[in-house]
Amino acid sequence: MVRTLLRSISMRHLLHERRTWLTLVGVALGIAVFISIRLANESVLASYRKSVDLFAGNTTLEIVGRGGAIDEMALIEIRKVPGVKAIAPIVQSVLPMTSPSSAEGEVLLLMGIDLFQEGPFRDYKVSGSQGETFDALIDPSAVFLTVTFAERHQLRVGDDFSVRKEDHHLDFTVAGLLEPEGVALGQDGNIAVMDIASAQWTLGKLGKLDRIDLITEEEVKLDAVIQGLDGRLGASLAVRRPEQRSRQIEKMLFSFQLNLTALSAISLFVGIFLIYNTLLVSVIHRRKEIGILRALGVPSSKIFWLFTFEGIMIGTAGGFLGVFTGALLGRWVLQILSQTVSVLYVPIPPSPFSLPLSLFAEGMGIGVFVATLSSLFPALQAALLKPRESMEGIYHNQRQMKQGRYLGAGSLAAVVAFSLSQFPSEWGLQWAGYLSAAFLLMAFSLVVPAAILVFSRILRPLLAGMPPSWRMAQGHLEQAVGRNAPTISAFMGALAMMMSVVIMIESFRSTVEVWIDQTIRSDIIGFPASYMSRETDETIPRELADEVEAMPGIDALDRYRSIKIIFRDEPTRLVGRDLSVHQSHSRYLFQSGKSEEIIQEAIRENNVLISEVFANRFNLRVGDTVKVPSPRGDIPLSIGGIFYEYSTDGGKMVVDRSLLKKTWNDREIDVIALYLKEGESADAVRQRLVQKWGSRFGLAFTTQVDFKQEVLEIFDQTFLITYALEWIAVVVALLGITNTLFVSVLERRREIGLLRSIGGSKRQVIQVVLIEAFYMGWIGWFLGLFCAFFLSLLLIFVINKESFGWTILIHFPPYIVLHAFILATVTALLAGFFPSRKAAKMNITEAIAYE
Repeated sequence: MVRTLLRSISMRHLLHERRTWLTLVGVALGIAVFISIRLANESVLASYRKSVDLFAGNTTLEIVGRGGAIDEMALIEIRKVPGVKAIAPIVQSVLPMTSPSSAEGEVLLLMGIDLFQEGPFRDYKVSGSQGETFDALIDPSAVFLTVTFAERHQLRVGDDFSVRKEDHHLDFTVAGLLEPEGVALGQDGNIAVMDIASAQWTLGKLGKLDRIDLITEEEVKLDAVIQGLDGRLGASLAVRRPEQRSRQIEKMLFSFQLNLTALSAISLFVGIFLIYNTLLVSVIHRRKEIGILRALGVPSSKIFWLFTFEGIMIGTAGGFLGVFTGALLGRWVLQILSQTVSVLYVPIPPSPFSLPLSLFAEGMGIGVFVATLSSLFPALQAALLKPRESMEGIYHNQRQMKQGRYLGAGSLAAVVAFSLSQFPSEWGLQWAGYLSAAFLLMAFSLVVPAAILVFSRILRPLLAGMPPSWRMAQGHLEQAVGRNAPTISAFMGALAMMMSVVIMIESFRSTVEVWIDQTIRSDIIGFPASYMSRETDETIPRELADEVEAMPGIDALDRYRSIKIIFRDEPTRLVGRDLSVHQSHSRYLFQSGKSEEIIQEAIRENNVLISEVFANRFNLRVGDTVKVPSPRGDIPLSIGGIFYEYSTDGGKMVVDRSLLKKTWNDREIDVIALYLKEGESADAVRQRLVQKWGSRFGLAFTTQVDFKQEVLEIFDQTFLITYALEWIAVVVALLGITNTLFVSVLERRREIGLLRSIGGSKRQVIQVVLIEAFYMGWIGWFLGLFCAFFLSLLLIFVINKESFGWTILIHFPPYIVLHAFILATVTALLAGFFPSRKAAKMNITEAIAYE
């Protein structure tokens, strides 16, 4: 029976009613946004994992130094461990290209491999070399380039090229070309392979290794091999599976991507209200039809399933359309997301675009789930209608919404939202914050019916001297609370999310500005130009730093060095800098205590200073003692202070550079921070530095003002996609208001006809509909302000803190109130434009006869 009713009745309504098509577009757009974000997230993560797997090859275990490079004598001990089948030592460095000219600005990964032991680990298909595959690499200057890189820069076998290391150039000869397979597919092709002995000599790493890859016997358990290696190698080396190399990056990417996914789900939230409102209005509009069906013997359960299946049909069609729209939108999202991830976290190779079947099924499933959830209440209302009251017309005996129940449910949702927001961050329940936001939106949505009545009753005496159209629109708003409430709720939710995200972004931006102004006070910052493209191993010559410091006009110079270490089995950064210079010319923003005193004590007591993100990541406090890995073993250091910092590398530890030189034997310099004497022009000094050393050593120099501008430009680019997501949610909400007003016009068709017959003009009819739209937008804006304030508190102090570990100072930009009001008004009036024109064009005779 339900199938017959669907075919003969439901299809007629679904195909010919405009509100159905508006709902379909809204649902499809919501699903498209969600799917495009999911698609981009999956593509970026898959691309990163693929690049890691390409370098791992057949490796089952890898060994890295916890505090720096590996002494190659460790190979002797590794060979003694039972279960180790093959060993592949590796030396590598990422350095900037200096020739050919077309490659300037790019970096090249130089990999030194053991020619006799590399075979079982990775595949190298070489073309153009003479004799055996690896024989051509016996020459110390010989390397294999990838075909991709060689073709891009028109290099052939026998040609020469060079890279820069500190103050000199390293010259190499192309001995062969690697076909685009295995390792050659990584790093966008910017890879050169050479003999490990040549690499150690050329890169200044004699007797040192960067990594050792292992292949273990299949019959020996991996845990047993790890245990054996730990016993032989001691605490200075870390044994891990290849996939652990990317664990921390994937953790940070997960938090970033989870935020985007949650924001994209707002469009789905609005879509739920769209379907709900469409079916609820359909029930009201088709009361007579329902009454006739019930009178003919159709049971209430069939009526319930009829309307439920109508919603599912809308959801299925919306899901199908949304998936393919999301695939088209996903190309643009993927491009932006890849750029953002590459700038903030780790270089991502070009991500292949595809629509996997699983994601197609997910989109369809979301459409059906959203539709089913939205359909249940309207379908239940249709099933509960009695035949007699149904036959008496669409205006007769419409049930009034029971405000007390809605307010009670809203209060309960608010309590649940607050409770979820109080979960301790140590529990690591990131979903609690997002669930709290969902319950908060639910709480405000349940308050909307009461807010409509309060607004209407406050407005009534104020409209005494206004034209009749204003009073009529107010009456219509109050009479149709059940129809208007879901639409206003959806609009309020979209507007609140947009405002709360703006508040969060503005708060974050102002916090970063304060942080830069307070902690990065150097007049000029110098660093290798290759840092602008991606992280490299290039450093600044130590002699050059001394020459710069001796220049006229330079008051002080802070030498900054960052090295990779393994702390508690996770990769992190240890920074050495001239803390005495930093203490006298700049400062750190510490959670507690005075910067000058904390830094002085750190210099005197050899304390370590840690960033807030690092402290949250490892649950550390001031006064704790941490064992920091070094080539000499673990060094116990006391935490002297925790400072605020807003980088995305998982936090860092900072020690005085003298300790880094003494314990880690590292004298390299990554960055120099220059403080000028009073009266010196930063731009003039920067120009002299660029002319004297810029092109010669491949260095970039930027003033503090320019550095701040560059940081904020990256910041704005990062949140570009966030703004786009929120605008789409507002567009979906606009469709909801348009849908509701079309139905409002249809329901009041006879009333409009009577108004026209007694002399009402088309202009007055248009005014009534537009004013009603304005009222709906105003209520959505007013409630959205309060909802946005509480949502922004959740985003800043709960979700952000749990996801990234940053402390952000809340900043409520005053302009947002006016901007949101203008947006709400314009959106509402745009939504009411076409319904108002439809109302004005009605035939008076047909309208009066309608019932």
